[in-house]
Amino acid sequence: MSNTSSAALLTAGTRPAVRFELSPASDGTELVLIDEVEPSAAARNAVGWEGCLDLLEGRPSAPDQ
Repeated sequence: MSNTSSAALLTAGTRPAVRFELSPASDGTELVLIDEVEPSAAARNAVGWEGCLDLLEGRPSAPDQ
């Protein structure tokens, strides 16, 4: 297993950036997600990312409230 990390930075116009960092881990790959959002959008975005990450891990995401 390589010890190198990979990163991607996504931007959309003037919107804040989203950065993904992938690093080797003993049980697979570690994902670090950094979402540069306005404070007023942080809670909403956290719920959205939580659902996406649940799906990546094979867990069902919570239904929309």
